[in-house]
Amino acid sequence: FVGNYYSHLNRGMSRQQFDSYWTAKKAVEMDELTVRVSEITGKELRQESQRLMDLAHMEAKCEEIELSSAKTFGAADRKAKLRYNVRSTCADWKSSTQRTVTLQYSTVNRSWVIDRIENEEQK
Repeated sequence: FVGNYYSHLNRGMSRQQFDSYWTAKKAVEMDELTVRVSEITGKELRQESQRLMDLAHMEAKCEEIELSSAKTFGAADRKAKLRYNVRSTCADWKSSTQRTVTLQYSTVNRSWVIDRIENEEQK
């Protein structure tokens, strides 16, 4: 699922497609961020939403990710935590990071959705 997400993001995706990978809570947070950016720049919401999608697309094109561990837990409230090693393919100055992707299983959609992505610089 996460591999498909990054592959799709690398090819480019619409905001609606982007939201299908995330929890409803995170989609609302993305909407709130878009509104804040729009207020600062004075540009239309549609334009700023596309700008945020373009930034996510560009970032994905410059990353090579490799799964390093995966763990599932919970019976009724299924969750998973996946850890990835992330290497920049576009900037030599950018150090490698460890990325943790937390998933929740949506009983409504009967599929996994991303709840959180956290990056930690590797030392």
